[in-house]
Amino acid sequence: MAALDVYNRSGDTQRQRELSDALVNATVNEAVIHQCVVAHLANQRRGTASTKTRSEVQGSGKKLYRQKGTGRARVGDAKSPIRVHGGVAFGPKPRSYRQ
Repeated sequence: MAALDVYNRSGDTQRQRELSDALVNATVNEAVIHQCVVAHLANQRRGTASTKTRSEVQGSGKKLYRQKGTGRARVGDAKSPIRVHGGVAFGPKPRSYRQ
């Protein structure tokens, strides 16, 4: 039987705890321990980040100006991702990180 010390918050030894040899001499599977740690950390993530796409941004869908004859580049509506105050092209949406 192996003996482990049990400490209190101040770091003083309170007592010793006996452990069975089967527990102490067991082989360690590092892959399973890594998977458990990764799953624990992933389960703590909130996953609440969110941005608005071009369909969710407030604004008109009207074409800003006509296609030809202005001497400017072709544009669509003001909610396009390349415009200021437009939607985000591939932004985050709420999702679950649970494993």
